[in-house]
Amino acid sequence: EHLERLKLEHPQKSKVELELNIPENEISETLRWLAHGPRCEVKKFSGYTVNGSDYHTKAWDNEHVQQNSGVTLQADALLVSSAKDRNPKEDEMTFYG
Repeated sequence: EHLERLKLEHPQKSKVELELNIPENEISETLRWLAHGPRCEVKKFSGYTVNGSDYHTKAWDNEHVQQNSGVTLQADALLVSSAKDRNPKEDEMTFYG
C-alpha cells in the first residue's frame, strides 16, 4: 500500500525504474547502482590502519590484554637477569606503549 502511494506521488521514480530495466540503454553501471538508493546494511570494522598506525574500537581494546598505541621510547635501563643478579648492566632499551 505504501509503495503504491509513493509511485502515485512520485511518478518520475517509476520512469527511472523502467529505464533501468532496459538493458540496451546507455546508463552506466555506477548510475544504475546509485539509482537504487542507499543500502540498509552497513559494513562495520573493529579497526583500521592509516599510514602504518592501527586504530581500534574501544570494544576491541577491552578484549585484548596487550595494546600497542605505536608510541615507543628508548631509554637507558638497568638490566638484570634475575633478582639474585649481582652484576647488572646498563643498556638502551625500547619501551612500547
